[in-house]
Formats: sequence, structure tokens, C-alpha cells
Amino acid sequence: MNLVKKGSVIFAWVVGAVFTAILLAYIILFVINLKDQPPSVPAAKITQLYQTRNIVIDEKNAYVFILGISSPPDMSPMQVGRERNEWIRLLLADPSIDTDSDPLAVDHDYRVKRDEYVAGLSIACSIFDISCVTALETSHNTILNWLASEQWLFDRYKSLIAFSEYFEPTPYDVRAPLPSYSIVLDGQKLLFLQSWILAEQGDVAQVRTLLDQDLIFWRMVLGNSDSLISKMIATAAISRHFKMANLVIRNTPKSLTHEAVPPSWRNPIDAYERSMQRCYVGEWIFADNSVKNNIKNDLNLLPPDYESGDYSLWSSMLWILMEPLWQPQESLNIHADMLLKLSKHFDIAYDRVDEALEEVGNIDNKLSQSFPRAYNLTGDLLFVQEYMNFAQYAVRVTDLEGLRRIAVLSVDLRASGINANAVAVNLEQATSKNPYNNDPFEWDNEQSAVVFTGLEPGDRGKHSLVY
Repeated sequence: MNLVKKGSVIFAWVVGAVFTAILLAYIILFVINLKDQPPSVPAAKITQLYQTRNIVIDEKNAYVFILGISSPPDMSPMQVGRERNEWIRLLLADPSIDTDSDPLAVDHDYRVKRDEYVAGLSIACSIFDISCVTALETSHNTILNWLASEQWLFDRYKSLIAFSEYFEPTPYDVRAPLPSYSIVLDGQKLLFLQSWILAEQGDVAQVRTLLDQDLIFWRMVLGNSDSLISKMIATAAISRHFKMANLVIRNTPKSLTHEAVPPSWRNPIDAYERSMQRCYVGEWIFADNSVKNNIKNDLNLLPPDYESGDYSLWSSMLWILMEPLWQPQESLNIHADMLLKLSKHFDIAYDRVDEALEEVGNIDNKLSQSFPRAYNLTGDLLFVQEYMNFAQYAVRVTDLEGLRRIAVLSVDLRASGINANAVAVNLEQATSKNPYNNDPFEWDNEQSAVVFTGLEPGDRGKHSLVY
């Protein structure tokens, strides 16, 4: 009995000692985290860069037009876009506004009216490979019907690519609706279909004009994007442009191939267009606004319960303990420093991008192996600086130059009368090479395609153009 009692006393002492140690450790952490940091030099620089952007008025702003592009055909997309833009400003200023009060709550659903042939052709050309070529070559009437049934969207898209300025007037916010970019890309596909018909007719001047306007517009958006979303949409649109425009030019008479090539094709993607600084700045502003909103509304930043979507009692109690150990401005300062360094990291010559990507991977590995600091412990645990994730967006953009080169090379070889069975040899001899390592571009005999393998991993990094 005495042994049991003695054991109980020892156990109580051990539990008490452990609890006291934990409490003492927490008190020490609490004291260490009593004061946040002021905005750092990188944070101040990002704020200045964002605030000194050249403002574009709504009437000249392609972004505002896109906000209204999904409105019904009988409405003005610019008028709807301006109303939505003003509503978004009010929404961000007043969290009590109901998000359901969006002036354009629902996009116009035109796809439901497509007949089975149009729907089938759209699916067949979701990837611009040899199967898309076959579908286009046997679908002349379907293409005409598609263009006629969605003439309103084609007209809107032509109006869109006539804009020369793109400006995101408000920082990205999760409460605000995103522009309907999928509808914009549908409009781009209609432009290519129209160009396909013009190519069949031998009207290469009009083909060249339409394709040139399209690429010039999206390269302008690429350079002026203030968010990763816009930057990646522009990247996707440019990638689609080269792949489908290649099919269009392929459809022109061989003797007129050179005349159909847009002048903008021959201009390399320049440093401003591929720079990530502007969109990284926008991403930091989004993070800054989100942090301030979280503090203002005293939000729990721990992940909610996966099934219910709500916070458990345990999660709420844990956040009460973790919040005092979070230094919001310190976390933002680290994020600002990372984004500015990354933007400079990839503002380099193409033949050094591979090396820069490897360096980012090494930084990521070191961070994953390091222990959180006592200061800003919660920030280090919850807001891991994912260098590689942001870097992958950068290489997706830099890969565009390789795609541009194989587009120009393909049309030049076709215009010179080079047959498919001789392309591989000509790729070896061509002066146009892979921008990263100066290797010849590849030839896919099965798909009869010229191939550029970029630095983005997986299928996204492999770009093929049907020859």
C-alpha cells in the first residue's frame, strides 16, 4: 500500500514537473513574442511598387471589359464590367456587403445551346494535336455553324484584343469574384476558327492580322498582370495561341505560308513580359490584405475540420495558445523578401534559368530541414515559405520562349518545302535552338510534331506543334 501511495506521489510530481516545464516554456515563448517587427525594407518596397503603378481608367482597361464579358448578348460588357468593378471596390471596403449582390451573379450559359457536332469538335480540339487537325479538316459546316451561333462572343473577343492596356484596379481578394477567363478563352478559340476559315479561303492578310492582334494583346497582359492568376491565364492564352495558330497557318496554301505569319511571332518574349516582379508584388498585397482581415475579424488560421468545415473545440483552444506566438508583420516581411529575391532570381538569361531553378530547390530543402524559431513560432509553422511553388510559375512563363521558337521554326521549314521525313535532320541543323541549353528541338515521328521540352515538370512542360 505504501509503495502504491509512494508511486502515486512520484507520478504526481512527474506530471507536475512536466506541466510546469511546458508552462514555463510557453511563458518564455510568450515573452519572446510580445513585440512584432515593423515593415521591412522589402515589404516597404513592394508596397511602393504597388502604389506607384500607372492607373488605367475603366474605359481603357481590358480587365474591366473581361469582368463583364460573360453577360448576356444583349448587354454591354463594358457597362456591366464597370458596375462589377465598382461593386468589388465597395465589397472590399465593407465586409458586411452580401457577395450574392454581384451585378452579374451568374454567367450567361451559352454552351448549353451547342449542338452535338459543335460540342464534339470543341472536345476534339481541347488539345491541339493531330486529332484536332483531323476534326477541323472534316468539320467545315460545323465550324461555320459554331461561329454563327456564337457571333456575339466572337465580336466581344475582337473588341477585347483591341485594348492596349490591362490593369487590375483592386488587389485579389477571396471574397471578390474572378473574371470569367474560361469564356475569354472560348472567344479566343472562335478567333482561331474564323482564322481557319480565312486560311482555307487564302485570305492570309486577314489571318495574319487576327493572329497578330491576339498575340500582341496577350503579351501585353502577360507583362501587366498584377496577380499570379492573370499571369498564368496570359501564359495559357499565349501557349494556346501558338499551338492553334500553328494549325491555322498550316491550313494556308504553302506558297503563302510566310505571308500568314504574324510579325509578333518573330519578336522574342522580352524581359518585361516574362518578369515575375509585378505579379509577385500583387501576391504579397493579397497576403497583406488577408492578414489584416484575419486580425480584424479575429479568425482562426488553423485548418477547419475536413468533413464539417467547422472548427472543433480543440482547434479553437489550440489557436488561442498559438495566436500570441504569431508575428503577422514578421511573416509578411519574410514573404516579401522571398518574393523579391525570387523575381530577381529569374530575371536572367535563359541559359541560366535551369541553374536558378536548382538553387531554389536547394533553398527549399534547407528550409524543410530547419527547425522553427522561438520568435514567430506560429508563423514559421503555418506560413512556410514555399520557394519552389512560386518558382514553378516563373518557369511556366519562361517556357513560352521555347514554344515561340518552335512555332517560328515550324512555319519556316514548311514554307521552305521541307517534308515531315526530313524535319528531324533540319532541326539538328537549324540555328534556332532550345533557349535553356542550346540543344536542337525534338521531333515526334508518331505525332508528326516538333517538340520543345521546357523546365516545368510533367506534361505542362512538353509543348508539341503539329508539322
